[in-house]
Amino acid sequence: MKTYTFSSVLKCEMWDFLNLRENRGLSSSHNHIMLRLDEFLVEQDATEKSLPAAIVDGFIARYRTGRASKTVQTYATLCSQFAKYLNSLGITAFLPDSTKSSTNYVPYIFSYEEINRIFQAADSFEKNTPMRLQMPMLLRLLYGCGLRLGEALRLRLANVDFETGVLYILNAKGNKDRLVPMDQTLSNLLQQYCKAALASSEASQLLFEGQKKGHQRDENYAEKCFKQILAKIGIDAPDSYSRRGVCLHCLRHTFAVHSFRAQDKAGVDNYRVSPSLSVYLGHCLLTGTQKYLHMSAENSEDIWEMTSGIAKSMFPGVPK
Repeated sequence: MKTYTFSSVLKCEMWDFLNLRENRGLSSSHNHIMLRLDEFLVEQDATEKSLPAAIVDGFIARYRTGRASKTVQTYATLCSQFAKYLNSLGITAFLPDSTKSSTNYVPYIFSYEEINRIFQAADSFEKNTPMRLQMPMLLRLLYGCGLRLGEALRLRLANVDFETGVLYILNAKGNKDRLVPMDQTLSNLLQQYCKAALASSEASQLLFEGQKKGHQRDENYAEKCFKQILAKIGIDAPDSYSRRGVCLHCLRHTFAVHSFRAQDKAGVDNYRVSPSLSVYLGHCLLTGTQKYLHMSAENSEDIWEMTSGIAKSMFPGVPK
């Protein structure tokens, strides 16, 4: 089990809870959720040894945006287990309601033209907003590297090797670390951004620092800014309680689709690319990567051209 440093009022209980789970042989793949709960408690200035409903609901609500309902269910489940553990110790803790898990999520795959419009809109973001410099760089990292939003927002200068153009993604989903190479153009842009936008050159400096010094930019705020960009370029982004709409996570799906498409056009067999892309995205199994491959009019254009001639002679005509 990875060693976590908790600092909230419930830090001792969190550590004991994770040790108990490990001793019972339970998976540690979601232990990072406890670290995020610990950070949330610190942000909320919680000083009483308890886990009230407002804290639990606020925590789950923060990580609901831009995530599949199955992931939200995982957050709620671990919070519920921790609450039961606290109650067994005589500490008052709220048990969250379970959320419906759905596997019918269909992401929005941006076209190449839409990606260009998104970048243009981000580059012209209002100058007085905190995300004026951050949003253009954040979007390029999400699309150019297929990062998860949380992974990008947690990046520090220590996680970037400009000499090799590699990002060090630590403690990602599933409690995993990985190396993510960048295209040279992206690496150059990131270096320019760091020189222009960061408050210091210390290794601990966050790439996307929020309003509070030393704290990362809030995910909900980033999603809100992205919604403004989508509205500006005319892309509708509805979402609901059980299903996300067009969100920043769609850039990760778009990265995977465009990556496969580029390899296909270069004559590279996708079966050879799949294992490498799976590792790059941080997936445990190829089945996880397969969910990121979607057919659209744009990324199947050559298939349509090859089959359209056959299709014309395959079906009978109908009377006018």
